Amino acid sequence: MRKRAQGSTAATLIGVITILLIFYILFLPPAERQALLSDANVSETGEIIKKQVLLKAPIGKLDYVGETEFDHYLPNLYLQESRSAEILANINPFSIKKTVYQTDRKEHKFKISNPENTQNVFLSITTPKHEGILDIEFNELDLFESEVRQTNPPPIPIKKDYLKETNTIAFQLKGFGIPGKEYEFSEAKIIGDVLDASRLAGKSTIPIGNTEYNNMDRAWIDFYPICGQFKVGVMDILINNKKIFSGVPECESLNRKDIYKEDLKPGKNEIEIILSSGSASIEQIKIKTLLGETKSFMDYFNINSNLYSQIISGQRKTNLLVKFVDNNRMKNARLNVNGRLYMIDQRTPNYRADITDDIEEGNNYIELTPLTELNIMKLEITAN
Repeated sequence: MRKRAQGSTAATLIGVITILLIFYILFLPPAERQALLSDANVSETGEIIKKQVLLKAPIGKLDYVGETEFDHYLPNLYLQESRSAEILANINPFSIKKTVYQTDRKEHKFKISNPENTQNVFLSITTPKHEGILDIEFNELDLFESEVRQTNPPPIPIKKDYLKETNTIAFQLKGFGIPGKEYEFSEAKIIGDVLDASRLAGKSTIPIGNTEYNNMDRAWIDFYPICGQFKVGVMDILINNKKIFSGVPECESLNRKDIYKEDLKPGKNEIEIILSSGSASIEQIKIKTLLGETKSFMDYFNINSNLYSQIISGQRKTNLLVKFVDNNRMKNARLNVNGRLYMIDQRTPNYRADITDDIEEGNNYIELTPLTELNIMKLEITAN
């Protein structure tokens, strides 16, 4: 019973206090009542002073540049021209005749995967029987027209510019068919030297962070080729499949080529070095990036004479709010308000400061310099 009485008394007391507060608010002057019920102040003359936003900026992400240069080292490369003889086409035994009533034509089609990497191509034939003038065409171009006088004639060269990815070689006999003539081919093959392009190219990758890329001012690649100046071919350097250099390198000396920021990207970057011919040992390969200084956020706001009078008279205060993304990470920054410095060092998402004493009549500035990577939802300055 005693506990029930105590609870009833407390409830009655709360009710009485609530009623008194309501009557107090009702009997206040209208201006003060409106100020109390809203986010505003009241001046000495009874004028309502509403909150005024002086500056509001959605800043976003600010990077902190701790290091101003990065060196990305790549492994040495040994590039060497390597060619091997390959049979490009092997034609089964056949025979062709030329008579008054018959003119045989033998065609054979074959493919070459990389004509540009194929050279020293020739046709080798073995003809146990050879009568008359033999005519050979290669891709409809004249290759050979003469009488063969031995079973194993010398190889017949095929010009490099005759070569295509798909090729046709044709055999026939020329002249009159009286008396009849015949060729028997026990062997016919096309042989050429094919370049192994894989041994003339090398690839490596380097990582580039977002902060490094976003603040990059300059970049270049250094390399030291050990080679014979009159034997080495053209060198191509590609970054992310984009050619940044093509030319004969300077052997036995440090070479440097500039890289545009657009040639790189945040994340993994692929560097490929290709040599057209010859051989070279590519050493001391390095990509260097230079970064600019940490970029600050700076903005301006104006205090007119009327507002400034209210501030210095104590009717208003000027407040700063920096609202960060709530990621539970350390938020370090340096604030500069008209020359006065504030330091931010916290994990919480909201930073508040009273900057009333720092305000000047007319133009004012605020600068925020990140000391860690920051994600800022907004920076707001208000007069309350």
